[in-house]
Amino acid sequence: RLMTEAGAAVEQGVGMLSVGLAEKECVDRLPPGLAIAVVNTTEDCVVAGRHDLIESFAAQLEVDGVSAHPLRLDAAAHSPILDPVLDRFHDAVRAVRLTAPATPYPSNLTGDWISPEQATDPQYWVDHLRGTVRFADCLTTVGTGGRWVGVELGPGHALSSAARHHESGPHAAIAALRHPNDSIDDTVHSIGAFGAMWAAGVPCPPTPPLGAGRVRRRLPTYPFQRTRHWIDPGDATVRPVVTGVTTGSAAAPSISRIPDSADWFWEPIWITG
Repeated sequence: RLMTEAGAAVEQGVGMLSVGLAEKECVDRLPPGLAIAVVNTTEDCVVAGRHDLIESFAAQLEVDGVSAHPLRLDAAAHSPILDPVLDRFHDAVRAVRLTAPATPYPSNLTGDWISPEQATDPQYWVDHLRGTVRFADCLTTVGTGGRWVGVELGPGHALSSAARHHESGPHAAIAALRHPNDSIDDTVHSIGAFGAMWAAGVPCPPTPPLGAGRVRRRLPTYPFQRTRHWIDPGDATVRPVVTGVTTGSAAAPSISRIPDSADWFWEPIWITG
């Protein structure tokens, strides 16, 4: 809510821009009023600020041949737009009982493993709100532990894609939800994500819960039993019938298709009187 209030105070609106530059190159080009909101990879940053400044910066990058595209967010997270609400945010965090995390995780503010002192300090969360998100450094920190699997828990594939392109990228980077442009059913995609996690070694059930009203059904196995039932031409023998008594066998004529379907269901048999 505080971020919304901060953005609403700017008549021109606010926005964020993905820029295909390393952090230092982006900082060198950055005009006053904009800030580096996120460092996703060693070659990709996100800039945030007033919409008019974002548009002007994007136009200059296009002239310089630098890839850039706006994000679908009417916000300017981690930018000077938030400065007017930082004190109120600090007071709001102080009213919350903070405890040290039971599970270690890399800090987006520092890129290193968070410490108990940081997690319980209200000022840390103020700096976290205003400072640059160091996602690339977090990937490096996690990658030092060896083989790992990254799962993106949110819409889109931006973070999992960034993880794949990082120098210490994961063994597998899996998006839990489908991309908005994908036409696949949400449930089908989620089941596939569970399967990919299980195949990559994540300790999760290979068959995820499908929700209320859904049960597992066993399909018949016969479509997969490869038993051939076909007549090969010329392999059979016939025994001609004479006065109801069989005589010696003879080789069957080669099997061919009868063109008239009216002749398919009867066969002449000669019987001597």
